[in-house]
Amino acid sequence: MVPRSLIRRFSSSPFSFSKQVEVTTTIPEDSVHKVSQLDKFLKREWKDGKFTLNEARYFFDYMIHMQPAPQIKSFNWLFGALAKKKFYEDVILLCKRVDSIGLLPDFITFSILINCFCNVGRVCDAFVVFGKILRWGFNPNAVILNILIKGLCLDNRSMEAMEFLKKMVVFGVRPNEITYGTLINGLCRTGNTTVALKLLEEMANGNGEGGVTCKPDIFCYSSIIDCLCKDGLIVKAKELFLKMRGKGIKPNVVVCNSLIFGWCLLGNLQEAERMFIEMENQGLQQTAVTFNTMINGFSQVEKMEEANGYLELMTQKGLQPDVVTFTTLINGLCKVGKMEEAKGLLELMSERGLQPNVVTFTTMINWLCKEGKMEEANCLFEMMTQRGLQPDVVTYTALISGLYKVGKMEEANRLLELMSERGLHPNVVTFTAMINGLCKEGKIEEANGLFVTMTQRGLQPDVVTFTTLISGLCRVRKMEEANGLLELMSQRGLHLGLVAFRTLISGLCKAGKIEEANGLLVLMIKRGLQPKTYTYIRLSLFEPPKYPQGAADAEMVLKSSIRRFSSSSRSSFRKLGKVTTTTPEDSARKVSQLNKFLHKDCKEGNVTLDEARYFFRYMIQMKPPPPTSSFSLLFGALAKNKFYKDVVLLYKRADSIGLLTDLITLNILINCFCHGGRVCDGFVAFGRILRLGFDPNAVTLTSLIKGLCLENRSTEAMEFLKKMIVFGVRPNEITYGTLMYGLCRTGKTSVALKLLEEMTNGNGEGGDTCKPDIFCYSSVIDGLCKDGLIDKAKDLFSEMRGMGIKPDVVVCTTLIYGWCFVGNLEEAELLFKEMENMGLQPNAVTFTTLIIGLCKDGKTEEANRLFKLMSQRGLQPNVMAFNAIINGLCKKGKIEEARRYLKSMIKRGLHPDLVTFNTLIGGLCKEGKMEEANGLLELMGKKGLQPNVVTFTTLISGFCKVGKMEKANGLLEMMTQKGLQPNVVTFNTMISKLCEEGKMLEANQYLQLMTQRGLQPDVVMFSTLISGFCKVGKMEEANGLLEMMSQRGLQPNVVTFTTLISGLCKVGKMKEANRLLDMMSQRGLEPNVVTYTTLINGFCKVGKIEEANGLLDLMSQKGLQPNVVTFNTLISGLCKVRKMEEANGLLELMSQRGLQPDVVTFNSLISGLCKVGKIEEANGLLELMMQRGLQHNATTFNTLISGLCKVGKMEDANRCLELMTQRGLQPDAVTFTTLISGFCKVGKMEEANGLLELMKQRGLQPNVVTYNTLISGFCKVGKMDKVDGLLKFMSEIGLQLDVVTFNTIINRFCNEWKMEDANRYLELMTQRGLQPNVVTYTTLIGGLCKVGKVDEAMGYLKLMIQKGLQPNLVTFNTLISGFCKAGKMEEANELLELMSRRGLQPNTQTYTTLMEGFCLIGRYDEASELLTSMEKNGCKIDIKYSTLINANRKNQEIGRMQ
Repeated sequence: MVPRSLIRRFSSSPFSFSKQVEVTTTIPEDSVHKVSQLDKFLKREWKDGKFTLNEARYFFDYMIHMQPAPQIKSFNWLFGALAKKKFYEDVILLCKRVDSIGLLPDFITFSILINCFCNVGRVCDAFVVFGKILRWGFNPNAVILNILIKGLCLDNRSMEAMEFLKKMVVFGVRPNEITYGTLINGLCRTGNTTVALKLLEEMANGNGEGGVTCKPDIFCYSSIIDCLCKDGLIVKAKELFLKMRGKGIKPNVVVCNSLIFGWCLLGNLQEAERMFIEMENQGLQQTAVTFNTMINGFSQVEKMEEANGYLELMTQKGLQPDVVTFTTLINGLCKVGKMEEAKGLLELMSERGLQPNVVTFTTMINWLCKEGKMEEANCLFEMMTQRGLQPDVVTYTALISGLYKVGKMEEANRLLELMSERGLHPNVVTFTAMINGLCKEGKIEEANGLFVTMTQRGLQPDVVTFTTLISGLCRVRKMEEANGLLELMSQRGLHLGLVAFRTLISGLCKAGKIEEANGLLVLMIKRGLQPKTYTYIRLSLFEPPKYPQGAADAEMVLKSSIRRFSSSSRSSFRKLGKVTTTTPEDSARKVSQLNKFLHKDCKEGNVTLDEARYFFRYMIQMKPPPPTSSFSLLFGALAKNKFYKDVVLLYKRADSIGLLTDLITLNILINCFCHGGRVCDGFVAFGRILRLGFDPNAVTLTSLIKGLCLENRSTEAMEFLKKMIVFGVRPNEITYGTLMYGLCRTGKTSVALKLLEEMTNGNGEGGDTCKPDIFCYSSVIDGLCKDGLIDKAKDLFSEMRGMGIKPDVVVCTTLIYGWCFVGNLEEAELLFKEMENMGLQPNAVTFTTLIIGLCKDGKTEEANRLFKLMSQRGLQPNVMAFNAIINGLCKKGKIEEARRYLKSMIKRGLHPDLVTFNTLIGGLCKEGKMEEANGLLELMGKKGLQPNVVTFTTLISGFCKVGKMEKANGLLEMMTQKGLQPNVVTFNTMISKLCEEGKMLEANQYLQLMTQRGLQPDVVMFSTLISGFCKVGKMEEANGLLEMMSQRGLQPNVVTFTTLISGLCKVGKMKEANRLLDMMSQRGLEPNVVTYTTLINGFCKVGKIEEANGLLDLMSQKGLQPNVVTFNTLISGLCKVRKMEEANGLLELMSQRGLQPDVVTFNSLISGLCKVGKIEEANGLLELMMQRGLQHNATTFNTLISGLCKVGKMEDANRCLELMTQRGLQPDAVTFTTLISGFCKVGKMEEANGLLELMKQRGLQPNVVTYNTLISGFCKVGKMDKVDGLLKFMSEIGLQLDVVTFNTIINRFCNEWKMEDANRYLELMTQRGLQPNVVTYTTLIGGLCKVGKVDEAMGYLKLMIQKGLQPNLVTFNTLISGFCKAGKMEEANELLELMSRRGLQPNTQTYTTLMEGFCLIGRYDEASELLTSMEKNGCKIDIKYSTLINANRKNQEIGRMQ
């Protein structure tokens, strides 16, 4: 049986393996026991947290089915325990189930539910529950308040949380310290530190919303101190710290760490050290965070000795340095140029078992790039990906910057593409690095282009970006453009730094524009920037500096220089902003620019985020403000460009300053909320529409319906539509189309179809005012095609055309997909051709869809032609199209062609994805090309692709197939290292191979490992394990697994039972196998042909042909058609017991049932005929095979050759060998060994030896059986010198002699009475580690008996029994014969008794030998008794001894009468 340790608790909740069995391995049926378990769980285990999600679900299911149901507090205990373990989504689902069965929740239930909603970011839903609390008459308390405030803060809505607090205080809900602490923490997190400070003061003074009942605690102070320190306001933080201490609040480690961080941030390490020492004085234990902060502080100012000192102190205090510690030190060492020491620390991390993270690697890469060591940086980058770490934007930026510095622009651009492929977007620093590189190379136009691209992507260039580009422009003396950038900086609120001023002054001087340079110098001084000596020298080389008296003069100089160059700079930076490149003083002109922007650019969608922000700022400052429609135009343009979050933010700003809103604006806002996944907020905006008295229109309705559908809430969308129609809001075609699309996406195609019919017939909610359009039809057709309802989709397509609606490419492509989905490629190709007749041009998606369909159907040639046609029509095949072709080719085994497509992909600039690599790896694994498959895994890493579970599972399966289990194990470990969780398929693959190899212990270990990782074994895995145990004959373990399946609620299938039946048949347990057949029927499982065939094979193997025949009849009764394998199995069984007539009868029955006999059928019959000596008939069958066109195999000829050899027809056997080669079949080792055996039997040793040489010439390696056959032949003819020669040769070629070899030689010596030689070989046999078997000992016993050494022979019998060998009939008969010949009849008779005790039935030879012995010495009475025993045991009686004994009886009777 399977050990109990494998069976975990609560098996009814399938496969919960979290802990050892504590209650029961199956669900107890006794309800009292169940209730006690529930009580124990609720009152003890949930408090300890020692339970799993599956256990909680199990008890929940039990509780809701209890009659009467438990009180709601029991459910609350369960929900609370789950919430503590952060199973928030599960609590929400379980609460819904409680609600659905009509069980009323209480205040605690609502509190738990609100907490769960807030923790999963669903604050709107939390407030819905809060509304229920108020409606049901519950009084909210501080706990509810805390949870909701925390939820708002987690959603970065701390100001709303502040307002909510004020409202709750008004309604009598009193906040506590936790409430204020949570709110203060949220305010600080969102940058509202001043508000948090004010709140703290109100708490401390007792004059705020909470009154004097609530004073600040350590958490309130620590939140603000931490925020002040991070903002660099350390003095204020220290004041607050002292105030806190003055109020008697003892500082904790967190507060001290924050202050240390603040001092380090400002570079005041003395104060930081003072605080560090003070911590110890106050009895506070420094943590790893404290030390890391200090180490970072000293590393930042390049004091590495002091940093190392803190590292040593850290270890002395028993604290282990972590990844942050090492990363900080590595950064510091790199700063001071000690790269080798930094590398040493990286190695030390690995030695200590610490995994360097992305920051660690990025730090090293950044510094290597700064030093121009790009090869080393690239090596580290590759190492990162190999370790399963995903490089971030900073990593890529460092590498791109380094490559630009060393002039490797192409490599840098490739890296930028790779970055985008991985879903990472370059930031301002990335673009600045690239602009800097281009400027240094003098490629100003390209740098300008990047600058424009940057702004188009919504990125705001910073001072460094502007300075870099200004510097580049100055180098090539494009001063007008440089000044234009200077103006643009001012407009964006950015101020030049010292470097930028110096660069511009230098550029102006070089261009001979000294006046403008002087003006900049004055402005520089005015802004508090101190020019360096270099700046004065640069100016003095051209003209002595002139300093105007006032600041106004400085501004005048600057403005004059700007005006001079602004006209030319406008054209260069047109794309950055159509108005923003200058600041016109004429307001009328500005208004006209605004109108142009709103009424032309916004309508055309030709706007950038920066432009929109600029004009928005201008609009809200206008007096009077522009009409609401202007804002609507701007918001609409942004929404079209998918800047949804920005629209929301701008709307809030407009609303905050009291600008009026209209329906259009609110519709745009609803649209943005819905696209941003904030449908709840969308409905809040909808509420505002109603409150303001606007009438919602179809646009409002469509936006909200789309939002609900995007969140897979199509049923709610449907209900909302009905409500709106009742309230007079009329939907349009777009509304219905949107809803239909949403319904189809969520699998509600039938509802969408009904809605379409209502629209068509005009009898639905929308009446006859709204008819379906192409979008409505295409949505439903798409849903039908995906559901496989292609005929219905076709009917709808025809109906659409009948209504005069012209199909578009989308509808046609959808239908093509549908036909491909159901495997009807003819219809798909027909529609593809028909598209051109309709005037429709198939697009890339159409081509790709059909290519995928053709490849799935194995029509790779047609797919290839379509692929080429696609390219001819100017359509670029995408990755999906390439993947489809590659997959199709791999399925057909055309791996090289598939690889050519991979190369073509790369050449076309397409990047193979995971699917591409996984497909190719799968193809190579199927072909057994594991080295090449492994090579692709490495290539994936180089391409920056992370292998997934499918990749590893495919490779593991491949290595398992070729028997390389070590490699497979290595890949399994690599998966875990990369943070990937092997799935059930992965483990199934490993377990399957181990079972195949009979390594059941290892297979069982993998099963345990799998369950420990929380994976649930399925029916396939159990069936595999059962099969494995059956193969190695461990039927008890196999049966145990069957029981375990039932305990875990898994239903064994036909395959499982058939596997177990097969195992029982193999070990000859036919009764148990038959019992399983009955069990299958009892469980409602119908045995299939394989099941019956397996049983038939089992009965044939044990010689029970009648039972096997009975099963064949039973199959026919059950309506199952026996297949060729079934008949072959039974024919083979009949042939083995030499029932050839019945076998031939089955052959006829096969033909009657329309089954064609195959090679196996004929081979079995030929073998049977050869066994009974009917060689001619066997030859006839061979000819019949040829007539029927059956390709006979080597087995056919081997069987026939064996039959001919058995009857001594060696010439015919030789002819068979010739015929075999003529038919193109290669004789194998079996063929030659059979022929050699035949020649040996007839004593033709030269011919036998010649065949051995021929065998070697043909490249076949003779095995031990071949040599044993020859040795046996030479022994028979007495050529022992030849035997010695063969033995020597076998040793030379490293072929191990086996027991048969030694038995053959020992037998020869025993026959020649050379017992010393026989014993010598026995010793040699044991020296070579071979154990003598029953044949060995029987042969020696026979030899010793021949020479009269019966006592020694008896010694060998005793030795056999001691070694656990079972002497057989031959052994006993030989020894009995020896004792009888020696006249030791008592001993012979004792052996007869020993035979019976050991369960051996004496045969005719046994009795005859003993009777002869007794008769020879005149003991006829004993002989007569033996004769009587023979008759009782049904042994055949020898007439000679019967007559002799009966004559003796008569003589004795006559003697008594006389």
